[in-house]
Amino acid sequence: MSVPTPQTLAIASGKGGVGKSFLALNLAWCLSELGQTVLLVELDAEAGGLTVAAGLGEPKGVPPATDATSLAARAVPLPGNPRVHLLRASDIPPKAAQAPSLLEPLLSRLPVHWRIIDLAPGIGAQNILWLRRADPSLLIGTPELVSVRAMLRLHMQLTRQAAYDWLCAQEPRLREVPASLATAKQRLAEFLGVETAE
Repeated sequence: MSVPTPQTLAIASGKGGVGKSFLALNLAWCLSELGQTVLLVELDAEAGGLTVAAGLGEPKGVPPATDATSLAARAVPLPGNPRVHLLRASDIPPKAAQAPSLLEPLLSRLPVHWRIIDLAPGIGAQNILWLRRADPSLLIGTPELVSVRAMLRLHMQLTRQAAYDWLCAQEPRLREVPASLATAKQRLAEFLGVETAE
């Protein structure tokens, strides 16, 4: 089967229990009914809600996969829907789960139209990286203060990261770690076109 480069959809929330895994599962099911193949990737290792919601029971105590071939073999079709496969958090190598750049090559052995990434709750680096890489990405919350505040923090973090990336694109030396605070001030002054006060 020839499939184009998969579209990646990341789903995040500021806190747990807002229905993120159920939304991921329902989106996958709907896409499959439209003839699309879908890989659900569970990155919320603490809760494992996607595995349970999909009707696959509790995750087994099996060590994570070690390479792309063994990871592809662990993708489980959903009961009653062969177009949707689930990759459980317990099957993904921990380092790969933390970085899209490490996990994406491992996922390349699974030819699908869509990858739906069910992220752990919160504003950790893993979530920021996946949300920036995915197109589209969704933030899920409930209309209560804790959830709204958590989503706002996540949105602010994404905005800051986008601004930093833009600045670094303008001046790549900003990504280099300066040897001292004085060097950092000098580089910033050069970038802004102002003189430093000695």
